[in-house]
Amino acid sequence: MTGCPHRWTRNGGEARCDGCGTRRFTSYGALRPPGLPTATGPSEYARRAADRRAAHALSRIGQWGKRWP
Repeated sequence: MTGCPHRWTRNGGEARCDGCGTRRFTSYGALRPPGLPTATGPSEYARRAADRRAAHALSRIGQWGKRWP
């Protein structure tokens, strides 16, 4: 690569350099093929279970005889 000045052409969530062909995605939607369901996070139950597990692990640090860094 010799240092292209990047002359960008923008088209619906994607920018492409006319000189070297570099592509830059400007929105997440450009990376997802059409027809996929929208992404969702973990359920409320899963989030609470993870919090309980982390709290339990932290409470046991003193019992392990190790120093917390």
